[in-house]
Amino acid sequence: MNNDRAIGDCILHAASLRRYSEQVENEEFPCDEPIHLAKALANIAQALAEYLVAARNLPSYNVKQAALEIRAIDGIVKWLFEPLRYVEGAVTSKVPWSLVGPLQSISTRLLPGTALILRPKWRYNYAVLMSDIIATIRDAAKNVLPLDRINECFGKLKPPLHIISFPYIERRSVFLHAALGHEIGHLITEEFIRDEKTSMPAGLALEIIKKIQNDKAIAPLFKSKEVIRQLRECAEYRKRAIQELGSDLVAVNIMGFAALFALDGIIGMRNLDDVPSVQNQRYPPRRRRIRLMLKEIEEYLNGLVNWDQLEVLVPSDGRPILDAYKERVKELQAVAASTADAKALEADKTVEIAYRWVDESLDALHLFVRSRCQNISEVRLNAKPDKDGNEFASGSGFWLKACELATSRLGRGLPPNTNDDTVVHSHPASFEAIMNAGWLHLLSSVPPRPESVASVAEFLKRHQRAERLTLRALELSDVQVMYNRWRQQNERPG
Repeated sequence: MNNDRAIGDCILHAASLRRYSEQVENEEFPCDEPIHLAKALANIAQALAEYLVAARNLPSYNVKQAALEIRAIDGIVKWLFEPLRYVEGAVTSKVPWSLVGPLQSISTRLLPGTALILRPKWRYNYAVLMSDIIATIRDAAKNVLPLDRINECFGKLKPPLHIISFPYIERRSVFLHAALGHEIGHLITEEFIRDEKTSMPAGLALEIIKKIQNDKAIAPLFKSKEVIRQLRECAEYRKRAIQELGSDLVAVNIMGFAALFALDGIIGMRNLDDVPSVQNQRYPPRRRRIRLMLKEIEEYLNGLVNWDQLEVLVPSDGRPILDAYKERVKELQAVAASTADAKALEADKTVEIAYRWVDESLDALHLFVRSRCQNISEVRLNAKPDKDGNEFASGSGFWLKACELATSRLGRGLPPNTNDDTVVHSHPASFEAIMNAGWLHLLSSVPPRPESVASVAEFLKRHQRAERLTLRALELSDVQVMYNRWRQQNERPG
């Protein structure tokens, strides 16, 4: 193909992006970022195509050199079509749209300036795109376009922008979406990994060296190479464990027990003690993840499982909720009490050594996550001191608030967006309180399974009703937050 024809084709590709961008403006989205992203992609493509046209008319134009440049730029323009899948999936009809605003709000408190796009995927998994999509697009165009032109193309879209995915089949499963706190947690945990200076303990490295030296199946000539490979593999297993376990800690700190129940609901049928491997993406054993989240609740958010205190504080109408909640937590505590995961890790010596290294890093990881999540979420809510001046354990006030929302609202068929309808300008319930209230209602009022085939329809009806009310509560709460903000800005003094 000659250069002129290739330039013409590149212009046509850019025009296609422009048409899609204009169509997107007529779609409904729960936030503005998808529209801004589509516009930015179209603007970058058009700027690249215009560059080719301008270069073709320069006196210094060289046919052979230009052919290589045209091919490279056309490749960039075609690649720009790929991020459109994030835009296409983010339309209101494909996402739990009432979740987007509250999720963005808590993310902004954790990571100021960071924006999110929530979109579905067919694979049954929650995931986050760790790279900033804006930075990725900028890098693709920076060798062609000047910086000021690139900035102009992005318009209102500011970095960083991350894509969070959820399984499409679970679009309305709001209770499982507490796991989105884990995906936000990956962005936090990456800071720990990036800043950590801890090297592998000498004793653990020596174990790997001795293991290979004693392995007669490895020829002496290749032992040094195998040592390097296994040391790197050990570090990779440890990094992967920190990524997942650290994200679990963030999730439970910002979402409370809802994050623990959601995690168990998503991976509940996975073997409790699967050994991390390349085949299973090096995921930590499920039992270890449950144990770590429970430890955070018991030691740092202890009011959530302080049974003696909750027994005294819970109102009479909340007793069935406390009983159901306690039963579920004790089930998970029994799972965590077993050391079967540690025994399973012994099947692979490199993995076992990596997890001993992980264990040596857990205290630092706990402290890092707690410091990053401090004052971010309502989960660490203290109840008011009692008449003797004794303060309740951190987390007890939050649990009681979630319980009250479950009893006074969900139990009566109302969305749990507030627990005070008597006040003219009532305070909306928080994202995390609504999610945890939903879980308390689910545990206490909806059976875990239908009793018989004949009762399947009723089981589905009750479960879907709980989902619908919780999703509606997130919507109403978000609207009320925006209204209160507007009212504060526009009310006249006095």
